[in-house]
Amino acid sequence: MTTVENNKGGVFFVYGHGRTGQHTLAFKSLKLLMKNSLCHIKPDSDIAKLIKKTTLIIWDDAPMVHRHAFEALDISTNDIFNSRRISDSQMLFGGKVVVFGGDFRQILPVIPSASREDIVNASLSSSYIWKKCKVLRLIKNLRLTVDCQSSEIEQTRVFAKWILDLGEGKVSSDNDGEAVVDIPHDLLITDSMDPISALIQFVYPPILHLSHSANFRFFSRSASAID
Repeated sequence: MTTVENNKGGVFFVYGHGRTGQHTLAFKSLKLLMKNSLCHIKPDSDIAKLIKKTTLIIWDDAPMVHRHAFEALDISTNDIFNSRRISDSQMLFGGKVVVFGGDFRQILPVIPSASREDIVNASLSSSYIWKKCKVLRLIKNLRLTVDCQSSEIEQTRVFAKWILDLGEGKVSSDNDGEAVVDIPHDLLITDSMDPISALIQFVYPPILHLSHSANFRFFSRSASAID
């Protein structure tokens, strides 16, 4: 916020695993994947004028977006401010403050028929932007105590740690991205002949009920709201 208020420009990455709150940030994705691509923004257009008035750009779920999208925005914003910021031509995103958010443990850019090296190379962390990005880490799980009895807090904490260790590859023995993971027995569904259906019934009962009732229009309203 100090950077925003002082209008100094800067690039940050809010790095937090699931449930730490990074998804409260809004985002606007740009689906431009070609190297050296540009956003079609003319310097005198309404969008360019809006960008000039903008003090902060927040881009959530950044790890799943191809790095060329970020680079395209960087090149385009620098073009917009070129006449005003000649001495600051090396500044990222035209000197605007940009905050990325997400979790590299989750889905990386999806590239059909790509190798592991191709996917890593397409990630934001492989971009020249990342070298100037200040990483801010979120480590407190904000959902642990929400609607949770005191007797369940420790159990939930242990489960949250197991999920985090799983995402970081610490559950199994040393591996290079592939490993056999033993699921703790207390997490297994052993009282059903069809554990997958039992899991769906447990997690999504309200949705299943709505889909077979007159309230199915709920989904139409939700879709319209998203649009």
